[in-house]
Amino acid sequence: MQYEEDELFRNEFSDVKPLKPANQVVLQPAKKDSQRATIRQQLAQSHSVSRIEDVPPVEPDEILSYRIAGLQHGVFSQLKQGKYSVEAELNVRMMKLDEAKREFDRFIKECRAYDIRTALIIHGKGRNSESQQSILKAYIAHWLKQVPELLAYHSAKSRKGGTGAIYALFQKSEKLKIENRLRHGGK
Repeated sequence: MQYEEDELFRNEFSDVKPLKPANQVVLQPAKKDSQRATIRQQLAQSHSVSRIEDVPPVEPDEILSYRIAGLQHGVFSQLKQGKYSVEAELNVRMMKLDEAKREFDRFIKECRAYDIRTALIIHGKGRNSESQQSILKAYIAHWLKQVPELLAYHSAKSRKGGTGAIYALFQKSEKLKIENRLRHGGK
């Protein structure tokens, strides 16, 4: 009986010809946001320290402030006023630039690993530098902008270091977003 079924099958499909291989590739749409984040992260890691000329200098008492487009005004205002509790701190005052970069990278990785939302980075004002420019301060601001998860930063309130320190606000991790939805009855 199996023989008859096989023979019947061959007879039915005897005039069928195999398709020729196509020289086409079906492309899937890329996840642009995660792709961009990966590229930014790789670029940041591949260039350990930019040349001093690459980062615009800042004055010792200059207020640093940055936020991504679309961040709610109220959220940024709370950050500027120091209303968010600082969950982690990094002090890079008096460090050499390459040492500060290593510590910065390590700190950012730890912040992401432990779902830190608000951090304080103490960079100093740079008044003791020969150029009277705040080199570390300028680089911290520059490096923060390269962190894909950064939402905003702003110079700290005077009780936390003033213009010698900076608050950084990071995105919620997916885990924290889910926990927040569950806590507030969302889906």
